[in-house]
Amino acid sequence: MIGVQGGAPIGAMPSPQQIHAGTEAPPSNVSGHPRDADFLRRLSEALAAPVDPRHVIRAACRLTGEYLGASRCYFAEIDSAAQTVTVQEDWHSAEKVSIGGTHQMSAFLPQELWAEMGRNGLAIRDVLLDDSTSPNVASFEALSVQSFAAAPFIRGGRWVAALAATDSQPRSWRQDELELLAAVAARAWPLVERAREEHERRRAEEALRVSEERLRLSYRVAGLGAWEWSMATNEVYWSPEYREIYGLDAQAPPSYKEGIAVVLEEDRPAVQDAVLEAVRSNQGYRTRHRINHPQKGLRWIEAVGGTVRNAAGAPIRMLGIVRDVTEQHNTQEELRQSEQQLRALADSIPQLAWMAEPDGNIFWYNRRWFEYTGTTLEQMQGWGWQSVHDPKILPEVLKNWKQCIETGQPFEMLFPLKSARGEFRWFLTRVNPMRGSAGQVIRWFGTNTDIHQVKRPASR
Repeated sequence: MIGVQGGAPIGAMPSPQQIHAGTEAPPSNVSGHPRDADFLRRLSEALAAPVDPRHVIRAACRLTGEYLGASRCYFAEIDSAAQTVTVQEDWHSAEKVSIGGTHQMSAFLPQELWAEMGRNGLAIRDVLLDDSTSPNVASFEALSVQSFAAAPFIRGGRWVAALAATDSQPRSWRQDELELLAAVAARAWPLVERAREEHERRRAEEALRVSEERLRLSYRVAGLGAWEWSMATNEVYWSPEYREIYGLDAQAPPSYKEGIAVVLEEDRPAVQDAVLEAVRSNQGYRTRHRINHPQKGLRWIEAVGGTVRNAAGAPIRMLGIVRDVTEQHNTQEELRQSEQQLRALADSIPQLAWMAEPDGNIFWYNRRWFEYTGTTLEQMQGWGWQSVHDPKILPEVLKNWKQCIETGQPFEMLFPLKSARGEFRWFLTRVNPMRGSAGQVIRWFGTNTDIHQVKRPASR
């Protein structure tokens, strides 16, 4: 290494290309002194097992610093673009403090010396007396550094790290010590890189495992089953929840043929058509079909799916989720039948009658309503009914009705409604909630009873 030690050349050592070609550690005789062979052997043994990159750094720096009798030893990672060096961890004697962190290059050495270190390594006997370092003495003193030696590690022609040893006293670094630093860097830093890659791989695998577990848990809590079909290989995946929903054997090999076979024959064509259309049009699909579950009997299943395409736009995979909606379907069917009966009954009574969604959106009126108001469903649906109210009283009607919707409580009020002839007649309006099995409002049913003959005398 051609370095600087008290302003004079300190000799030549193997170049970074001789020490490390980019993939393999150098032979043990890279360090020129015979006594170093035993140390390098012990170093290799200490670094053989660790998979934690920090452990590799700690072990290499501790062994090297103690062997050289230095005050501190550390790896500095080089960021030439940002002109910074980062010390993740350092070994230091008991009375010293860590220098871990990111430091500006310019705070310690001029650019030409950093360039020299990256090419051949560098040694400074006394930073207080050396002309190139004296302007930055305060930075060195803050770290209790008066002399140092450093060897670079080159990867693919790029300087990525340096192994440095420092002392709190002036020190003339021997050639074999400088060669030893280079040999340790060539052995240890590839292990750091390898350990980091392994650590990142394991971290990514663990993150994926946790993510998949969370996804499976959310699927199970939500009662969802997942499936996937590779069109290139015709391989099919069924999640455990999917098998449970369809009543499929846990050991049965998944296939598209077996998956479609569990659908009732009457519903099968619609499901197949939906899948083919999704493949053709690159649109998602949603179906509701029946199966005969081996333990639960007839069940209604809702399936949602879509395609994944390659860069050329060709479909390569299809995936989706399914859920058992039998209870929901039965509830909706019961509600539909109940509404049909209610509508038939409401059409036979003399009162005006109507039904609204839980949010107050009116979707149905009986025949008597249209006969009295002379309106159509298109004019009245939603909140269109306001057009047949007295504008002076309407704000109070809206206030009470919205409060009823928010609280879920019955509504009762007297107000006039305009007839088809344009006259206002007084009505007693009563609205009651229809509730589901869980107590939630699923519909509102209202009636308007003509009380004009009773109300008129009181209004004079």
